[in-house]
Amino acid sequence: MNANAVTKLVFLFIIAAFLILLPGIANAQMRAEYAQKFRLFGLVELRYTDFHVETTSSGSTISRGSTTFQQYYKLGAEGYIYHPRLAVFTASIAYNDTKFNPERGINVTTKDFTYDITTTFLPYRPVAFDLYARKIDYTFNLAGDPVDTSSNLYGARLRINKRRWPATRVEYYHWDYELLRFGNTTDKVTEDRFTLDVRGRLNPFSTKYQLMAEHTSISKPHFNDKILNARINFSSILRPGIYFYNWLSYIKSNYYKNFSFSTNLYFTPWKRFQHNYSYEYIKADNELQGNQELGAERKTIKTKTETILGSWGYRFTERMSSALSLRYTRNEENGVRWDAEGISTSIGYARPISWMKFASYYRFLLRQDERRGNFQEHNVEINVSTSKFRWGILYGMYVFNYIDETQKYMQKTGADDFFDEDAEMLEKTSETFTHLFRLGVRGRIPGRELGRAYWNVETEYFKSDTSGRRPARVYDEYLGSSGAAYEDYDLHFSQWSVTGNLSYPFRRGIVLTFKTGYRMGESNDKKRTSYFYESRLVYPISRRLGIVSWWRHVFTELEGSQNSEERLFQIEADYKLGRTYIVFEGRIRNILNDGERYDRILTLRARRSF
Repeated sequence: MNANAVTKLVFLFIIAAFLILLPGIANAQMRAEYAQKFRLFGLVELRYTDFHVETTSSGSTISRGSTTFQQYYKLGAEGYIYHPRLAVFTASIAYNDTKFNPERGINVTTKDFTYDITTTFLPYRPVAFDLYARKIDYTFNLAGDPVDTSSNLYGARLRINKRRWPATRVEYYHWDYELLRFGNTTDKVTEDRFTLDVRGRLNPFSTKYQLMAEHTSISKPHFNDKILNARINFSSILRPGIYFYNWLSYIKSNYYKNFSFSTNLYFTPWKRFQHNYSYEYIKADNELQGNQELGAERKTIKTKTETILGSWGYRFTERMSSALSLRYTRNEENGVRWDAEGISTSIGYARPISWMKFASYYRFLLRQDERRGNFQEHNVEINVSTSKFRWGILYGMYVFNYIDETQKYMQKTGADDFFDEDAEMLEKTSETFTHLFRLGVRGRIPGRELGRAYWNVETEYFKSDTSGRRPARVYDEYLGSSGAAYEDYDLHFSQWSVTGNLSYPFRRGIVLTFKTGYRMGESNDKKRTSYFYESRLVYPISRRLGIVSWWRHVFTELEGSQNSEERLFQIEADYKLGRTYIVFEGRIRNILNDGERYDRILTLRARRSF
């Protein structure tokens, strides 16, 4: 730690000592059992995965696959030094080894050692001090070419949680990373961070507050930066039912600066009326370094945003309620100003009609942005359900959605790497109508023996039509690409489906689920039909051994294309005995299309802790 770092750490300790003298209410001390004098613990975990893919097309077969074997070992110790109230510690070392062996290709081996140690002084006192460190040595070996990395992390933390004083945390954190190729350092990253965190409560208006300040120094090849991050937030109860939330943030580095502030006034719902208000202010300066090789100039972007938001809700009767939300945003970038306004309103009505339950909902959303475009939406939803009868409940739903949207964006130049701010902005318009009908029935099978079975049958129709105008990229052999031309487009999609499922819970926790469905759709005059069935079985053989299996069969017909068929089977078995845990996972998939594809993945994991 250099002299500058020591000076900053001492400065933070002085600030902490000053702040803890502020009046406040401390959190109650949490009682904990004393640590044992010395205890060893460990973990062993093994994982093996076998992956295989076989593809047949035009009379030729191509197969590929790989196996992965991973070993993980961890050994640690914990206890106390002299007395548990003086100091406690935890230390561990972990080793991870992974071997990836493909049938075709180059074998890959990775290894890493991780060392951890944490020591806490005065762990059961209001003032405690932590020291922690971690070191990771990682090796990546590809065809005999090793690449090594070394990562070091260490820090110190002072925690003060004294009664009638604010809770305070002062911390120093260091992290460095080195990348080694053939024993030579090619990359090094260093980060140092100082943190001061103070939290407490003041008596006036039951105010809770938090003060946090961080100073971070980052050093990378061809890049150095120092970042100051300070923020404060507090919440108060002005009177019962009225809450006041505020936060302020300031961030400054060598390349950018940001200041933001927000205040919120919230009123809890009272009888029929509820409302809340908020204001947000953000000011930022970002410096772009540019790149001479790419022709990008260095420049500074200054932005400022102010947002005012208000929302209101009113319940007219027990069956009818409404809501309204208004938003106004004022934006400014390098002296150029544009505004954005938004409104959202909704109304809902519900009531029982004879033996049915009726519920309806309407929402209107409008957003106007001078720079990004406009958005308008109407949404209507109607739900109907019957009372319960012998076989179950009949339900239905209809949803209508209309969207009118205009998107504005800048053109790109060169190899689509830069935006051309001087060119005229492009626009894309779209108008979408969507309809959704759903009708279904769900319930239980009557009878004492089959009464536990749940079933559901549902049919659905969905239709969407979109039309609009968008930029068409035109390519000229001599002039290059240009986005000046526009074209009209239409998108149409419709689908009808029917699905049914049955779930039956047997005794001893056995559950069998079966599901089947048929879908028929059309997209831009191209028809698509598919039907499927699937089943899932949960079978706890004993208290230690359980099996979950799932299989699915899908048939798909697409106009103008080859029909396809897919079969999928998965199984998972887990066994637990004491601290030993074994899991087997298997997955087999077979796809028949123009050719045939066969996938197989088998995984076996074993874990033992002590």
